[in-house]
Amino acid sequence: MIKKILTAAAVTLTVMFLLFCGASADPAVTAHNTYIDIPAESETDSADTSASEKDVPTEIPFIETGTAPVETETEAVTETDTETESETTAPSDTTVEPEEIPADDGALPETEGTEAIPVPDEVPEETVTEQFLTFDPPVKELPPLTPSGDIDPSRPMVALTFDDGPSAHTDRLLDIFKKHGGKGTFFLVGGHIDYRPDTVKRIYAEGHEIGGHSVDHSQLTRLSSEDAAYQLSWTRDKIRDVAGAESYIVRPPYGDYNDEVKRIAAGLGIVFVNWSVDTLDWKYRNADTVHDKIMTDVYDGAIILCHDIHGSTVDAMETVIPELLDLGYQLVTVSDLLSVRNEVLTAGAVYNRK
Repeated sequence: MIKKILTAAAVTLTVMFLLFCGASADPAVTAHNTYIDIPAESETDSADTSASEKDVPTEIPFIETGTAPVETETEAVTETDTETESETTAPSDTTVEPEEIPADDGALPETEGTEAIPVPDEVPEETVTEQFLTFDPPVKELPPLTPSGDIDPSRPMVALTFDDGPSAHTDRLLDIFKKHGGKGTFFLVGGHIDYRPDTVKRIYAEGHEIGGHSVDHSQLTRLSSEDAAYQLSWTRDKIRDVAGAESYIVRPPYGDYNDEVKRIAAGLGIVFVNWSVDTLDWKYRNADTVHDKIMTDVYDGAIILCHDIHGSTVDAMETVIPELLDLGYQLVTVSDLLSVRNEVLTAGAVYNRK
């Protein structure tokens, strides 16, 4: 009985002691002990906000990081559009020497960080007809081809073609042709012609063929219909004014075209001529490599792509031209090559071999 009384007294004293300590303890200390005084809801919100502002000023709530602000997305799209426009609108090269304009006609230009501007495969017929009527009647007929009297259709033949001139190396190339024989086709950049008008006149006077290669090597598929027509027609007019040559063949820069560009060419009475053998001379810049590429891949009816803006390519012609002639190939213009199997060429069509 005495033991129970003592036990009850001990328990009572212990409870009284704890109550006394809780009533007099510092609130800051109490917050870290087992006893937790739950504050009102408004006080909790205030405390959380205060702690967030003082202790973690840079912390971003999860919901904000998961959903980007609309303004940020709009700015990103605008920036991308600006980059695409600046990269796909080629500046005029009329004040730059031809040597400074390398052209990779075998591959389309690359644009870092942006996608190429999509070009529709088909344009509504009403729009195309309306565009044609603004600069020329649709589907202009071409005159029949008249092959040169020096061409023997029974013998193998190839067409050596040279893009991006005239350049400082073009006259030396003409000298090589004059020494060994044969003819070539020169696809000229219109903006380069005024640099060397005498060279352009010489090309035509010595029996070579002149074709257009745009005004400033712009990619036609990335231009409006009006601008593409200007690139084609202005260069043709420039060739006529300087050399007196009527030119109806064009090599589109990078060999690139689509249905709309072909429709424009059809309205202007222009034929596109690409290639069947690519020397990749713009890439290797090595005479031996260009020589070996041509001699390995040549065949009867081939149209061979070269660039006379590279001295190494003209160096290669020192051996290529006489060797092709020794093998029995006739070195002919594109028109002579195509005339063997095509009495009439179709405006707007694309040819790349006999």
